[in-house]
Amino acid sequence: MLKDYGNNYRATFSTWDFVTDPDTSGRMMERFAGGFGLNYLPEEGLITHNLRTAILDKEGKLAKVIKGNEWEAEEVERDMRKLLE
Repeated sequence: MLKDYGNNYRATFSTWDFVTDPDTSGRMMERFAGGFGLNYLPEEGLITHNLRTAILDKEGKLAKVIKGNEWEAEEVERDMRKLLE
């Protein structure tokens, strides 16, 4: 189903990943979307899409979410260096 969805939007599967909720309750999807400051629409099973840049720590955990595209590379570099200290 997600492959059909991606094909419909001409997704390049080498660069796109689609998330699913293994227990189909929607709770994991709602939590996932909320972590990025997005909205989850349970009746449709969709996450509203907005541009986000995620910075992960050494353990692969979400350390920071930057909304939009108004950031500078130096800002992201500074945040990443702090995480490496």
